[in-house]
Amino acid sequence: MYKTYERYVATAFYDTFRDISNLENSRAFVIHNGSQTSSSLAFWFLALESYIATLIKICCTKFQLNFEDYKKQSLTQRVQALIQLLEIDKKSFNEFDIIGKVHEFSRFRNELFHERTTGEELEFHKTGFAALPFLSNQADAIQAALIVLEITQRFQFVFPGVNTMPLIPFTTAETIIYKQLDNCYINILIPCLNFALNKHDLNIKLDVVPPKTTSTPSIKFEKDDVQLIVTGEHEDKNLSSLDPDVTTNCLTTFNSYITSLATSEESPGAPKMVLEK
Repeated sequence: MYKTYERYVATAFYDTFRDISNLENSRAFVIHNGSQTSSSLAFWFLALESYIATLIKICCTKFQLNFEDYKKQSLTQRVQALIQLLEIDKKSFNEFDIIGKVHEFSRFRNELFHERTTGEELEFHKTGFAALPFLSNQADAIQAALIVLEITQRFQFVFPGVNTMPLIPFTTAETIIYKQLDNCYINILIPCLNFALNKHDLNIKLDVVPPKTTSTPSIKFEKDDVQLIVTGEHEDKNLSSLDPDVTTNCLTTFNSYITSLATSEESPGAPKMVLEK
């Protein structure tokens, strides 16, 4: 089976990083609250779902169970089911109420993507998500990242000899280097966020430091029960020759459109929401 969660984690990480970078360079009394926040939240949630599903699939293969029995469960139920499958001590696992955080993340995501509210503020007691999800910003993305990190830290070494922590690719001039999510969170996301907040004298009501947790191998698995296979080859038919020239067509097209607005006959200001009689 594929480790699809790593693809989602990488996308979420880079979307969150770009939004923090934009916050750093906010100006003219306008706080850049994240043009890619909804995207990063979606991918952090996808990463979490995919990670839990992948581990459950491995357990189903090991114990000859039907994965169909878990597909219709909520994310919170699947986390609890995984704890049972691996025979992990639930009290120790939930020391910092991570199960409650996963539940609130699911609720926040559902309200954001299914538009189920009528404008009332939501209450979150275990997380720092925005009371009005459509107003989410970089703080919500960091909260989502923190939940994903906490979960992956707790399940990191449940399979003897295997590290399940998601990897994030970094491209250098000559190669690609992979670093673990926990390393990237601590050494990139949080320092960048703190700098941006301090630069503009801003603050967020969220403890961004992950709790210190441990992950131990499950007694239900033995070494070599789970093995990772890395493939770095591809078929020649999928290769194509790319044009190396750097072009600016997209930027030029966008700027031309903005210029055309300045010379149009439309009146500036608020958009017209009512049809004229």
